[in-house]
Amino acid sequence: MDSTIPFLFVLIFFILLGLAITVLLIIWPIQVAKKRELEPNIITAITLISIIGTILFGIGWIVAVIMAYTLPTKELKEAQLNIDKVAKLGQLYKQGIITKEEFDRQKAKLLK
Repeated sequence: MDSTIPFLFVLIFFILLGLAITVLLIIWPIQVAKKRELEPNIITAITLISIIGTILFGIGWIVAVIMAYTLPTKELKEAQLNIDKVAKLGQLYKQGIITKEEFDRQKAKLLK
């Protein structure tokens, strides 16, 4: 029996295994970004960085994983905006531009 046939099967197996692992690595940061509900343009950037980074020795892929786990979500950005708005309302109140009741009413709206 020819010994090249088992070698070809092993070679094909490892090539397919490598491709499957590569696809899983590419998909991982994309799925994390989607699950965290990051903005669509950020998900697109993570997708491109993940694909290109995985092909080019993995450096970009590491960046994509870090981005997927650390970038602020929409909720966090909205909360930060509301905190900034409350701070501005506080300044307006201290300056006497708005009343205490107006400050409390606007603050309650923002912090819902």
